[in-house]
Amino acid sequence: ASRRGGCAQGVGRWKENCACRIDGNKHPSQAWRTPLREGLNTLANTLHEVYEREAIRLIPDPWAARDSYGTVVASDAHELERFTASVATLATTDEDRVRARELLELERDALRMFTSCGWFFDDIAGIEARVDLRYAARAIALAGHQATPAEAELLDTLAHAVSNDRTAGTGRDIYLRSARPSFPAPMRRPPDGRVKK
Repeated sequence: ASRRGGCAQGVGRWKENCACRIDGNKHPSQAWRTPLREGLNTLANTLHEVYEREAIRLIPDPWAARDSYGTVVASDAHELERFTASVATLATTDEDRVRARELLELERDALRMFTSCGWFFDDIAGIEARVDLRYAARAIALAGHQATPAEAELLDTLAHAVSNDRTAGTGRDIYLRSARPSFPAPMRRPPDGRVKK
């Protein structure tokens, strides 16, 4: 049955082809939800690993810092700098402090890519799912070269998320067309300090 404010199957709306629809007069497939959820779950694991591996050398308690970041994220630039300096006490250079802030933003986007509106509506080609994919693309860019294999895996999974709009294609097509930046992510220095060619 179609119910506008909830899912008769509990969390089904956020991961599967449940019976709930925005437009009860239409019956679009929502099978795209499963590969979207699976792809973002796998990506999130990689992003969290990158965050923890890099942040621990700059931030003594990376997860507490990540959780506290939510209390200041809407602040002005001065407050964000102050917050980053207060949690990134192991950072010794300006570059370290910038990377600490990037890592906090990476985690912010790794969480935001799961915003519920991405699953609430009836198609992966909708603006809501595209916004979630944009958060994923930004997190990937902030993770740098370490996320390249994870992005490739995400694309493979999204190829199974078929839009109800045949002209939109798959989640892979939508990600490449509407979410991934059209310019290459900035070159990041690997942990060994050498610029990746």
